[in-house]
Amino acid sequence: MLLFCVAIGCTKISAQDLAADLKKMQEYYKNMDRFDAKVAIKAIPKGHSTPFFTQEAEMKQEKLNIYYKTGGLTMVTNDKYTVWINEMSKRVFIKEHVKNEFKSKRGDAIKLTDSNLDSLFATYDSTAYVGTSNGMKHYIVYDYDGDIVEADIYLDVKTYYLKKAAYTYNDDEARGGGSRAEIEYTQFNTSPTFAKATFAIGKYVKIEGKSVTLQPNYRGYELVIGQEPNAN
Repeated sequence: MLLFCVAIGCTKISAQDLAADLKKMQEYYKNMDRFDAKVAIKAIPKGHSTPFFTQEAEMKQEKLNIYYKTGGLTMVTNDKYTVWINEMSKRVFIKEHVKNEFKSKRGDAIKLTDSNLDSLFATYDSTAYVGTSNGMKHYIVYDYDGDIVEADIYLDVKTYYLKKAAYTYNDDEARGGGSRAEIEYTQFNTSPTFAKATFAIGKYVKIEGKSVTLQPNYRGYELVIGQEPNAN
């Protein structure tokens, strides 16, 4: 690892330096009320350059409305309900928010901006600044005994948005076998205009009073009311 850093000219920095940039990133995210993003995900085995797994994810947000889709999983949230559609298990989940629950969670997330980010990196052994290239600042964080021994973080030099992250896992087979995961934002639009149907849960379920039924396109699915997918 040391030879690698010498070869590419890494600069050893403190966790506070990276934390300062991440604070700038959080400030941008905190003030954003909408975005439209696409993410490319890859998993690459140790010693190979060809991924054994690839997937794309799509994320959209407008104030309290959220749309997320990856593979055969879709989630849509508004101020009253969250709906999950699992095309693989043929199930639709719907859960009504407890009063102010969603706003409270969003508020808690924003409060993280004021947290001490230094503690986030307290368990890491060292942090290095590789440099700036193609409009991105490149950091590497090392944790030699952790499940993830190396994390490459790429931040946009202007907005400090996260552009790309890559994680190298421990050589231990039970802890990842040295494989590498890459997550890259291929699109990040902070001023999108969404179609009205983007966050509509009515295309999945029909709600009349306390009655919830599936729309015709999903009548072959099982409807699960009041639970999240991970509760099953």
